[in-house]
Amino acid sequence: MAERPPRNWTDTEQLLRHAYRRGERLDLRTGDTRADDPARSAAWPRRRTVRAEVLTRLLLQGPAPEPGRLPRLDLMGARISGRLDLTGAQIGVPAKFHSCGFAERVLLDYAQITWWNLNGSHVPGIDGEGLRVGLWFGLRDATVDDELWLLDARFDGGLDLAATTFTGLEPTADCPAPVRLGWLAGHVTAVSPAVHAQVAAAYRAAGQEQAARDVLIRKERARYQSLGRPGRIWGRLLDAAVGYGYRPARALAWLLGLIAAGTTYFTLTGPPRPVSPGGGPAWDPLVGPAPLHHRPRRPLPQPGPTRRLGPGPHHEGPRARPDGSGLDPRHHRRGRRGPRAEPRQLRRGITAQPFLATVK
Repeated sequence: MAERPPRNWTDTEQLLRHAYRRGERLDLRTGDTRADDPARSAAWPRRRTVRAEVLTRLLLQGPAPEPGRLPRLDLMGARISGRLDLTGAQIGVPAKFHSCGFAERVLLDYAQITWWNLNGSHVPGIDGEGLRVGLWFGLRDATVDDELWLLDARFDGGLDLAATTFTGLEPTADCPAPVRLGWLAGHVTAVSPAVHAQVAAAYRAAGQEQAARDVLIRKERARYQSLGRPGRIWGRLLDAAVGYGYRPARALAWLLGLIAAGTTYFTLTGPPRPVSPGGGPAWDPLVGPAPLHHRPRRPLPQPGPTRRLGPGPHHEGPRARPDGSGLDPRHHRRGRRGPRAEPRQLRRGITAQPFLATVK
């Protein structure tokens, strides 16, 4: 005969106990995306609330499973009231809290768990110093208001931080950027670029621009590593050249290095042999041949207005109509040119053509 649940457990908590024994999920969502947002869990009705002490009882001293079933704690769309304290606990059953809202921090210091899933949940904070995870720890699409403290934590399986939002990241002296990034690279199985961006924003807000750039460079490295071999090769070139755009001074260093290498090479090899003997441009090991210095320079046109002068010596002027009633429109404002006249030099450097002069 199965053990009966405590009398002070609510109907929802008794349903959760029954689902635990059968290895099934208890889904308390309504189907309304806005109403089911874990950030609004404080406004959820009481029937969607499960006390943290009930979860602790099920995880540490859970009832025997039904015949042919494996127990698990699988809860979705619930508000967890109170503090879930599992410090130093050894939990062998999988625990899944999907799209749940926690009222207080989750304490997992020095706990040993097998499978822990908080995907899509809203958590004020997680303390997991010395935590040991056997298979999986998921925080995909979750929101952590305060810090995620995982000092000396070990994940034999994986840690999923894809699309996780951290609203209370604060850089600390005992966890500088290289330590934090090294920990992410060594433990996190799935992490989205948004996590790197959030960490970088936290460092910038604290005035640590150099640390923020280090985080963003790590983000680009991870992105190019996922693009296959061509992407990895191109990413390494960008990293070495300009640090993916976050180390622009490297471009100047490369330029100066190339100039120094070219100058050294041409200094040692000397000027090239001219094609035709007896001539050749001047040679400089720094800039190479400079043939432009030996070409005759042509005067460049100077900006200025274009002046139209009066009629030239071969201009006959407008003709009158045959009947004497006025000017002939066919010849009005148009003269007839004779032989091309040579340009005349006027004062102030104006060279005049018969009808047009251009200021030089």
